[in-house]
Amino acid sequence: MPGTVEGRLTRVVPAIDANGPGSGLTLRFDGAALPAHLGRVRRRIAAWLAEGGLDPDTIDDVVLAAHEALSNAADHAFGDGSGEVVLRAVREGRDGLRIIVRDSGRWRPPPADPGFRGHGMTLMAGLAQRCRVHRDQAGTTVELYWKLSGSTNAETSAV
Repeated sequence: MPGTVEGRLTRVVPAIDANGPGSGLTLRFDGAALPAHLGRVRRRIAAWLAEGGLDPDTIDDVVLAAHEALSNAADHAFGDGSGEVVLRAVREGRDGLRIIVRDSGRWRPPPADPGFRGHGMTLMAGLAQRCRVHRDQAGTTVELYWKLSGSTNAETSAV
């Protein structure tokens, strides 16, 4: 039904561009619909990565980091409102993989006592070789990069 969370997701998920492992994967979501469907999104990302021949450990790392970026957008970007979240995954040459998660929201300030929360950036930086966050008036972009062979040094930056 169009007014339900499922209806909102159904309207945006058909914007998937997945023409094979050599192309990219683009998923667009209504931010309010996203939390209820993160499991489905993880499975879609994992399937696309597997089609590209990535090993299971790398797939797990990429899916977990992408999930964290999407969860952060769903939890923090929109407050009580809603907006768009876009995930773009692209293979770069034979050994590069880039995941970009962009939201159109305004991040809420973190709580004074986050409790057990607040480790997402550390987790993403530990899983990817490069983790960059850029915030501006239009929203927040998280860019994750993996060199699929070679370097294992992590780099993190926030703007």
